Amino acid sequence: MITILFGVLGCYILAAISVHLFRRWSRNRSRQQRHFILLADNNQQTMEWYIRSLHRLERKSGTPVKITVVDKGSTDETMAIVDRFPKSGIHVEKAVLPASVRDGTNETGKFRKLPIRRRIGMRPVEPLHLMWMLQAEGIVTARDHAVLVDLRNPADLSKLPL
Repeated sequence: MITILFGVLGCYILAAISVHLFRRWSRNRSRQQRHFILLADNNQQTMEWYIRSLHRLERKSGTPVKITVVDKGSTDETMAIVDRFPKSGIHVEKAVLPASVRDGTNETGKFRKLPIRRRIGMRPVEPLHLMWMLQAEGIVTARDHAVLVDLRNPADLSKLPL
């Protein structure tokens, strides 16, 4: 009877030690930060929901989430909604696209020669070029593994883990 008791006690102690070692090992590991870049253009009705959903993902999964909202020239209260989040403890970075990128003009204000689909306003900047611009501005680093999400494009919304 005593040998069985020592066997059970030994297994319990061994399991407790292994759990503590695993937690210490996983805590010391650097976690991969997820960086979501949201391209906002008159998204005041859904912006708060997207940011709160990404913050909920951070709390549930334990993975650090960085949120950057890039203003593409919104004329509604989208950026005012983003400004309220630091007061509630949710850190959201803001960035603004230069006017030359938003409307297709160059530094002198004259329109650049763009392909016709860009001139009619479908997409002023390709996503890859925008990522390079954000890296040049220091908003995104190469090791961030940033996910660029255009909120007006329904296909891009599938990139969000909502």
